[in-house]
This record gives sequence, C-alpha cells and structure tokens, in this order.
Amino acid sequence: MIGEQQKSSVFPIVFSAVIVLLLAWHILISCDYPYYFIWDMDHITALDTVLIQSGLRPDQICHPGFGMNLLLFFSEKIAHLFGVLSVLDLEELAGSLNPLAAMAELTDFVRLHR
Repeated sequence: MIGEQQKSSVFPIVFSAVIVLLLAWHILISCDYPYYFIWDMDHITALDTVLIQSGLRPDQICHPGFGMNLLLFFSEKIAHLFGVLSVLDLEELAGSLNPLAAMAELTDFVRLHR
C-alpha cells in the first residue's frame, strides 16, 4: 500500500520538475536573446495590435509571438483608458495630427512588455 502511494506521487513530482526546468531554460534563452529584439518585430507587433483593436485580422497570424497579442490587446485598452496611449485603432490613427508619432508611442509601449 505504501509503495503504491509513492509510485502515484512520483509522476506529479517528476512532471513538475520537468516543467520548472523547461521554464528556467526558456527564461535563460529569452534573457540572452529576446524575441522582440529586432526592430521589425516591434513594427509587426504594433501593426498587428492596431489591426486587432480595429476589429480586423492581424497580418502575422502564424507568427510565433502571436500569443503576445492577447496580453497587448487588454493592456493597450487599459493604457488608452488612462491616457497613456493616444491612439488605439485605425480610426484614431487616421484622425491623429501626427500618425508617425502615435505609432512610435505605441511601439514604445509594446517594447515595455518584453
């Protein structure tokens, strides 16, 4: 009976240890070379979030960093609500006096999520 309890508790412990090791390995790799290190990744992510906020499909739907857009979707809405971001979607971007500055502001905000 005691041997069966030990066997049944080994799997969750080993599984948890493997998950922790994989997460540590991922963090180590991400610190050495962050995925959004290159400027075009910032551009693609900012463009995709503007499209998503406008109710359109993103340009890079098969992009490995696509899951980040879910986090950005909500954090951009909150930042826009508090006045941190001046532009949220394509309609506001078209109505802004300087769309380039608005996209630069959005790109800087996206970079803070690394």
